[in-house]
Amino acid sequence: MPISSRLSSPAASRHTFSWLILIGANVVWATSYVAAKYALSDMSLPLMLSLRMCLSGLVLLPFLLAKRGALHLTRRDIPQYCCSP
Repeated sequence: MPISSRLSSPAASRHTFSWLILIGANVVWATSYVAAKYALSDMSLPLMLSLRMCLSGLVLLPFLLAKRGALHLTRRDIPQYCCSP
């Protein structure tokens, strides 16, 4: 099979998209250390950690809402996930 036909297939497009997401995640992960260094010079550690947790919660909330039916969570399960050591 020629290379041009392999690159235009939907599987190749999905493969390329997966690589781009992986590279993007690495870039975000690497820049977080630089951002944390500058943030710590302007704010306290507990405040920065609280902001990071709030931001990550807001980023992940749409995924939770989209998949909430598949998780089969009840109200009784929530304290176990929120307050576990």
